[in-house]
Amino acid sequence: MNRNSGPPSYENWKAASQDKSSLGGYEVPLFTDAHITGEILEGFGPYQFLNPIAISRASGSITPGVILRVEEYLEISLPSTAEMRHTNDALYHGGSLHDEIAALASLILGVRFKSGGINREFDLNEDPRGKPIHYQMDRNPILLEGEGKLIIPEARRTILLNDLNQLLTYPTLTPEDAIILVRASRLYQDALWIAESEPALA
Repeated sequence: MNRNSGPPSYENWKAASQDKSSLGGYEVPLFTDAHITGEILEGFGPYQFLNPIAISRASGSITPGVILRVEEYLEISLPSTAEMRHTNDALYHGGSLHDEIAALASLILGVRFKSGGINREFDLNEDPRGKPIHYQMDRNPILLEGEGKLIIPEARRTILLNDLNQLLTYPTLTPEDAIILVRASRLYQDALWIAESEPALA
């Protein structure tokens, strides 16, 4: 990506809007302790938010409450040897494309979302139903809680996925504003996730 690029989730959305051909796709669970209603199947560029109707067995446990389906349009080119000699943290925030979408959803809806590992891939010219994979399951997050009342009880509520409409403004931002938003969203996501166990750090 060049210096004027935005974060991968932003550039992927922009590429999808240019009628480029799909390069494949994948699904990844978004873990949450909120109760999820609704579903988004269209209108959000290369992203769908599927509702697996996950039912947690215990109060406060996290479940894969949303399945994020990503259609890939962005060609990732490896940096040259010369480029690798210099540090470039212009787009760095410690996560991947689906981490960005999870963080943005967390910020917009005010609940905990973290992505797990990719569990299904859709490769071109292969099974259209996709291929299940399991080697990334060590990425699945855990949620630690302190004793007593919740620090942020509002984060554990029922939300409607269709209220993600603010996300539609994401591809209209400048690349610079997009990465600022993603970084802020990632900080918010982490703070909300650790608030129950380490409120001083949040």
